Amino acid sequence: MNNGWRDANIIPRYNAANVRKFAFVMPAGMPAIGSSPTKEGPANFPTAYFGTRQDALQWLGS
Repeated sequence: MNNGWRDANIIPRYNAANVRKFAFVMPAGMPAIGSSPTKEGPANFPTAYFGTRQDALQWLGS
C-alpha cells in the first residue's frame, strides 16, 4: 500500500526506532490479507496484513 504521508512522517520514525516488523489487522475481504510481507516505501522492515489479531501476533513473534 502506498501512502506518501506515512512514508514521509511515520516510517522514518519507525526506522529510527529499529522496528523489525509491522502488522495491520484488517477487515475481512481486504485484498492484501495473506500476501507476502514486504518492505513498503522507505521502510527498513516488512509490513504484513492479517485478518485476525492472532495471526498478526503469531507472525510478529516469529
